[in-house]
Amino acid sequence: RLTEYNLFKAPHHVVILMDATYSMEFLLERTKVMAQKLLDRLDQLIEESKGKYDNFEVCFAVYRNYSSGPAKVLETSRWLEGASDAQTFLSGIHCDGGQGNEAIEVGLQYANKLFDDGERVHQVIVMGDKPPNTRDDVEQNRKTPHWSTNETNNWTGTEYEQETYFEDERAKLIENNVTIHSLFVGEQIYAPGFFEVASDDGLKENLPLDSDPNSEGFTKTIARPILKAVGGDEAVQEYLKKYSYIK
Repeated sequence: RLTEYNLFKAPHHVVILMDATYSMEFLLERTKVMAQKLLDRLDQLIEESKGKYDNFEVCFAVYRNYSSGPAKVLETSRWLEGASDAQTFLSGIHCDGGQGNEAIEVGLQYANKLFDDGERVHQVIVMGDKPPNTRDDVEQNRKTPHWSTNETNNWTGTEYEQETYFEDERAKLIENNVTIHSLFVGEQIYAPGFFEVASDDGLKENLPLDSDPNSEGFTKTIARPILKAVGGDEAVQEYLKKYSYIK
């Protein structure tokens, strides 16, 4: 959507990574609802500002673990321009597999691939309830048969043929000046490991989604860095003012 405000500006790209394993079965649906609500609100804010804050695009990617196989370890959308596009993608996402710590590394790898392919990524927002795989986890989990068929997962010839680790993918994103935010929605015992994914300038937020007030905190937390990047403090304050009735 081109307006007088973004005609000559490259869009601010935000990759949202979401855990879609079975431990997230209840929380994933809440996360999808809140993500949809956020984009609905941003669409409304953009319309009321006559496109002033329209210079961003969002890409969703859901990660699982290696027992889900090459086809399901990661699912991604294209760059989305609004809530209707997000609805189409998110409605088709369902929980699958899981192995304790999860394959956040493949989500970060995808963000790096976008960057390598010339798609400038500015922020990555990671939402989940478990920490990333350790190096030992990656080695062992890749050998695990598919959780439902018990067939051997063959990684040869896939984009996941080579092992990768969250520390390496995180370091590469940071080197390219990508800010990584960690939004945790699980049991507190797992939070410290999950927060290791965030960059030093990124958010580390604990946002349980089991009540409406926390869910509203979720939408505001994601809105802030996006709006600040495309419209500064003015855009953030307009969002907060518009929804100030929500505590």
